[in-house]
Amino acid sequence: MNIIKKSVLFLMACVVSVLAYAQSPILKKYTFSDHSYISKMSDNGKWAVTAPANADIICTPKLIDLTSGKDINIGSTTNDEGTSDVTDDGAIVVGSCQGKPAYWSKADGQWHFLELKSSQTAFPIAVKGGVANSVTPDGKYAVGELTTENAYMIAPALWDLKTGKTIITPNLPIYDMAHKDQNQMRFDAISADGRYICATMSMSYLPSSSEGDDEAALGGLFSFVYDIPGKSYKVIGFTESETQRWTPDYDGCFVVDGANMSNNGKYVVGACRIWRATDETTDYYIPYLYDVENDKFTAYEDESTRSNTAYTVTNDGVPLMASPEGSPYRNWSVYDGKRFWYAIEDILSQRWGYNLLQLNSYDNTGTPDAVSDNGMRVLATPTYLDGDSYVIDFSDPVSSLINDQVSLLGSYTCSPAEGSEVSALASMNVTFTQNVKTIATGNVVTLEDEDDNVIATATRNMADGGKTLSIAFRRTKAKLEEGKTCYVHIPANTIAVVEAPEMKNDDIYIELKGRKNAPVTCTKVAPSDGTGVAKVDVNTNPITFDFDTDITIDPKETRKAYIYRNAETEPYAELNFYYGKNQVALAPSTTVNLFKDNTYRVVIPEGIITDVAGNGGNKEISVTYQGAYERTVSFDDAYLFKNDFNSMDITTAFMLYDGDQKQPTDAMKAWRFNYSLPWYFCRTDNSSQDFAAVSHSMYVPAGKSDDWMVVPQLYIPDNVCELTFDSQSYKSNKDDRLKVYVWACDNVYSAMNKERIERIKTEGDLVYNEVQEPGASEDKLEGDWRANSVSLAKYAGKNVYIAFCNDNEDQSAVFVDNVFVKHNMPALISFDNEESVVGKDAVNVSGSIAANLEDKPVNDVILTLVDGDGKTIDTWTKTGLGMTKGTYTKFAFTKQLPLKKGVANRFKVLMNVDGQETEVAQTINNLVFQPVTRVVLEEFTGRDCSNCPLGLVAIDNLKKRFGNRFLPIGIHGYTGDPLGNGLSDYYKYLGLSAAPSARINRSDSIMSPMVKDADNTYYLSAKALESATGYTTDDLWSDKVEEEILKPALSEVSATINYDEATRTITAPTVVRYAMNAENQNISIFAVLLEQEVDNIYQQNGFSAVKQDILLPWSSGGEYAQPYVVGLLSEDVCRGTWGSTFLGNSGLIPTNIVAGQNYEVNGIEFQLPETAKINPKNCQVVVMMFDANTGKYINAVRTDLLSDATGINAVVDKENAKNVDNAWYTLSGLKLNQKPKAAGLYIHQGKKYVIK
Repeated sequence: MNIIKKSVLFLMACVVSVLAYAQSPILKKYTFSDHSYISKMSDNGKWAVTAPANADIICTPKLIDLTSGKDINIGSTTNDEGTSDVTDDGAIVVGSCQGKPAYWSKADGQWHFLELKSSQTAFPIAVKGGVANSVTPDGKYAVGELTTENAYMIAPALWDLKTGKTIITPNLPIYDMAHKDQNQMRFDAISADGRYICATMSMSYLPSSSEGDDEAALGGLFSFVYDIPGKSYKVIGFTESETQRWTPDYDGCFVVDGANMSNNGKYVVGACRIWRATDETTDYYIPYLYDVENDKFTAYEDESTRSNTAYTVTNDGVPLMASPEGSPYRNWSVYDGKRFWYAIEDILSQRWGYNLLQLNSYDNTGTPDAVSDNGMRVLATPTYLDGDSYVIDFSDPVSSLINDQVSLLGSYTCSPAEGSEVSALASMNVTFTQNVKTIATGNVVTLEDEDDNVIATATRNMADGGKTLSIAFRRTKAKLEEGKTCYVHIPANTIAVVEAPEMKNDDIYIELKGRKNAPVTCTKVAPSDGTGVAKVDVNTNPITFDFDTDITIDPKETRKAYIYRNAETEPYAELNFYYGKNQVALAPSTTVNLFKDNTYRVVIPEGIITDVAGNGGNKEISVTYQGAYERTVSFDDAYLFKNDFNSMDITTAFMLYDGDQKQPTDAMKAWRFNYSLPWYFCRTDNSSQDFAAVSHSMYVPAGKSDDWMVVPQLYIPDNVCELTFDSQSYKSNKDDRLKVYVWACDNVYSAMNKERIERIKTEGDLVYNEVQEPGASEDKLEGDWRANSVSLAKYAGKNVYIAFCNDNEDQSAVFVDNVFVKHNMPALISFDNEESVVGKDAVNVSGSIAANLEDKPVNDVILTLVDGDGKTIDTWTKTGLGMTKGTYTKFAFTKQLPLKKGVANRFKVLMNVDGQETEVAQTINNLVFQPVTRVVLEEFTGRDCSNCPLGLVAIDNLKKRFGNRFLPIGIHGYTGDPLGNGLSDYYKYLGLSAAPSARINRSDSIMSPMVKDADNTYYLSAKALESATGYTTDDLWSDKVEEEILKPALSEVSATINYDEATRTITAPTVVRYAMNAENQNISIFAVLLEQEVDNIYQQNGFSAVKQDILLPWSSGGEYAQPYVVGLLSEDVCRGTWGSTFLGNSGLIPTNIVAGQNYEVNGIEFQLPETAKINPKNCQVVVMMFDANTGKYINAVRTDLLSDATGINAVVDKENAKNVDNAWYTLSGLKLNQKPKAAGLYIHQGKKYVIK
């Protein structure tokens, strides 16, 4: 096969050409502005009706002519009608009107009510409403359900549409699976000939447990088919029993959940829950098929059908299923009538080269909701949340789509991925959707060049029953020439499906690109070499390396990079690898500080990083950083370390080590221990919210523990620090001992190992070694704690690790809680002066001193002000103060602190408090010009949050007050809001979980927009609350924004916005202009894409009945005074973020900055996915600056709306692009300004290219 044929084969698998394939399926998408979706299709497939995508919104009921694609509104002016089904001629639509069962007639364009009477021979209470669920295609009969005053009592109904009267259906079931008469039944569907009704009983009584023999715990839910002329019914999937548990027709079937009948009434499909007491892992849903006429129940249980439901079935009994059953984002498959299910996207791709997802802008193929009588038209919904639907027409019935052109082995993934760039190939794994085995004799897989010449033959092509074909080559043989295309060729009949050996593969060609035979090369590192860096961590400040090709890291070993300090040969810290595509990020497990006046070298050892095929291992990579971290003790906080275990973060807040690796007893397994878990969190019982740490020595067989819990490295600033913790033991008849070591060590470790534990024991000090007691009760922790304290005076000025050790032998367990390292200075100091000023020669330094210790009053204080050069400026002395804890006194130096302009001016205050000495350092930035300060509010919100109008009120108020200096970002992460898709990492990083709440300028506090007093009166600021009531509360949004906007910013930021229609890419070129000189800076840039005027369907409002003007327009009498506000356009909606972390990317601005100079930042871009409904003209970009060393916010800017900007680059036509060199064209002949990024088929230099 030559290269041209291979290209055609490849294109056929990726794209569709309607001209080339006349029998290609035809797909039509339906999207409605009111967010409704097509809910049902007529049996003949010619008509359809719509329903709301969400039960909480109101939509126009529509009748759609699927032949023309046109729809008509069949609702009244009040839009209180709902549609369920439609006849074959489109003349009758059934559903509800004003909450009652009704049908719409095309003849008069009116809705007609149906009789409110149950089809049961007796029903205990009166009915008041309901809905008609299904209609026969000839319009003679309809079925549905009737509602009552009791929401749980529902009656079934069969109507004669000629008279509108109910038809009695005798001999319906009375008792459900729990042997109870719940008076809850509905008729779901009726067959085309009017003979069969598919019905559900006790649908609200779901099984709550699958264990034990309590019948009520099983719930009552079941489905059945009623034979109207026969006046009898058959239960689906079970044989009834009047007294015993019903017998399932399929072993392990616990309940049938869902029943969807074929148009002709001969088949029913749905899902059955499988649970078997003999296997605790067996609890899942699988699809089933029920043959009505033969009373045969078939459940499809194998690996591929778990968590699947069959949603519709053809008239010849072929079910269509979709998965996962518990998600609205599903993908559907077709049954082959034998034993396998084929994904519809694979069928379309293999038969017609039709990429359903890519070409129709879907993330998933959706749920098959209906199929026409002839099986040639399928209605599907990608996701009910978004309200999209599509109808796809086939030239053959869907039941016969699977032919010899469709192979179970035609869909696969491979590693290295197809299209990868490699210099040689040692191995490749090809993973299929089915279990496969090798059937070819010998090694038949080859690596071929563009001219079909065999470069190398595999030394192994083995598939041993799993899903992966493992291929190996001799690397010295399987070399690829730089810039050339090669193919891994898996010949036909190499492998077969294990469960069906007759199913064998066709020829498979996997394309690879050749690269030079050389080590992978780092092209960029951030922070850049020589930068001043204060810390390295995984969340905000990793070290990132870009390479000249896509890369991988050998998974066989635990690979590490290292940080070395100064000339030391032992690593200062270990760094973990995080990688993807062509980038590697290095970060420790816990934050590592790089201290000022030290040089640090980051080293990636040779050979760790290779191309994706394992070739071209890197040469040693080394970058050097100047430490920028200065130790400062916060004298506003008396703790150096604090953990009460209530955050259940023991595995991340401490370094754990298990040196015994012994098996716990069953009792300890119940506490969630295993052989490798040394310490864990616990509590007395599930009702307690007070957690502690626990370690045990209860093993099988009995043995000695070697379990450690180590506090990350701490710096002990002076001799008044103290370790305190609470402890106790478990069993009173055991002698459980707890040990605590303090190890002075300057090396930073992010994990413990055997060698480091040995050093703790030999080099550290055993500062605590005592037998514990369980207290008054072995069963409770509360009230039985022993308080312990250890002085850390010996370690003043040192780095230390504090280690808790359990090395008991055959004892019980020890508990630890409230591990605190306290800084017991008698006084704490805070400053009143601003952190930044503009063009000042000197400033006053003042503040407060507060007593810190309960048992030690503060009497005599001497404060000495020292400038950055070490020169004493002034001294403040106060004697006889007599301050006790909770009291303070103000101080102010008489002489001003001289300042240098355009730099950060550092100073110290030396403290002598009753003879005890320490110091605190501060910085004042003296700016050369005044940048415009802007405040960013990052808010957690959502449409189903009834309190979120409080945030909208507060934001509207702040916009009016501060205009473009206030930059809100709405992160719609609240449950159920589709605008929050893909943003969970963002709001979790910010620590936002309650709505509405926000961080402002990345402050430590999570804040609320408003507060109410005891009289339920709302306030926008804490100041207003205190003024009106005298009560105080934490700052609200308004308070914090006002505070932050008054602070001078260190830098000005400006940005513009551009949009390239060809690639759907938004860019935001940015300029940074600093107001002061700065050296060894590590500045990061982070960006957020916003969209304005976004239709989010509705906003829930919990204040529609509240009468307070401050809440307008959401409160009573306001424009939005409804529980659900429909038609509201959301503002400031976050659509995506840019940056390797949520502090952004560093290395974009030089480390040494000159005041007043412009620094350009390029590369900020957002590619709008085809599937996202984003209007680029309504987009803006917020660009933020951070100090990457500290995470501190510097400033931000928001671009104009794209519609107000001029940077829109359209696709240019041939005439306008004649002079564009190296041009790319679409298949329709339009010429592009640059290489396209959007997926599709393009023409470039006379050849066709597929962009994936």
